[in-house]
Amino acid sequence: RTIAVQWSNAITNSAYSQFPLPKDELGNILPKKQTKVLVYVNPFSGKGSALKQWNKIIKPMFEEANVDVILVITQYRNHASEHISKFDLSQVDLIATVSGDGVVYEVINGIASRLDGELLLKNIPLAPLPGGSANGLAKSITFESTSGFSMIDCVFIALKGKSNPLDLSIVQTLGNRSNESNEYKSYYSFLMLGWGLVSDVDILSESLRFLGELRLHIAGVYYIINRQFYRGRLSLYLANSTNQSAISELPKFNESLNESNGWLVIESDFLVVWVVQTSHTGSTIYSGPGVTLDDGVFTIIVAERYTRLQMLNFLLNIDTGDFVKDPKVGIYKALAYRLEPLTEKGLYALDGEVVEYGPIQGIVKPGA
Repeated sequence: RTIAVQWSNAITNSAYSQFPLPKDELGNILPKKQTKVLVYVNPFSGKGSALKQWNKIIKPMFEEANVDVILVITQYRNHASEHISKFDLSQVDLIATVSGDGVVYEVINGIASRLDGELLLKNIPLAPLPGGSANGLAKSITFESTSGFSMIDCVFIALKGKSNPLDLSIVQTLGNRSNESNEYKSYYSFLMLGWGLVSDVDILSESLRFLGELRLHIAGVYYIINRQFYRGRLSLYLANSTNQSAISELPKFNESLNESNGWLVIESDFLVVWVVQTSHTGSTIYSGPGVTLDDGVFTIIVAERYTRLQMLNFLLNIDTGDFVKDPKVGIYKALAYRLEPLTEKGLYALDGEVVEYGPIQGIVKPGA
């Protein structure tokens, strides 16, 4: 048994690149230093299997890796955000979520609401473990690391503890308040903002969440039949060699944006405005070909007036990323954006969550 324990300690330390192997005064190989992980499990995510995956797969792997777990099983919307906004994170080495992207969003915004939020966001790694219906961030991480996408693959990545920077963005919404009031709401985002077809499919298929990602395909067919366009004004501060660092904060909502102050303005009837920050916005949705977790820019996908057949081709090609080859699709790299809807009714999906409708703008925070 002693030899078996020595081998187990040696293999575990080697997996974490702990060289030279830690030994006691008698030369015995010591266990890996214990890691403290704060884990949020959403038992309602996706098909409702997150808690089962925690007990069957994740917990045993954490125990084998000598992880000290602080477990929080979320009970209601924003539970994780409320909890982490007050929790003592001084001894936490890693935060893991067993959920979809919604709890990741809650955790990031809960941390950001703290006085020490910016520092914590930079210093405590976040590991999304795919327990929801979309799992865009988890898929993007495994895609960039050329790893598989099983739960075991994702847990291995989390346990190795080798973190990489992740771009965030600050998003401000004005809602129906006056431009002059400048009383906006502010959010942190990591995944995407959708308006039009993307947000309609994402948000209005919530009642089918038990079907997993199949809900998105069913909703897509519905919205092709009930085709709708959204009139709006999209302003982009493009990323290029001349203005890569020329914007450090968002303008006030009452400030006019135009070419003279460096903005490209597009006013049109939009089918889709899709602001993407990761390669995938779902485990099978390749929304950002070429996008990396820390490229420092938004990739903004714009589609205007489409026939129903063109809409069908657009949706069919999202899983492979081939929709970007469509000459009618506009692809822009930007450091900031503002979207002003001129259609009275609509929905925004920010990382899969509904935020208030009206003027909205965002700016990239590289490696935040």
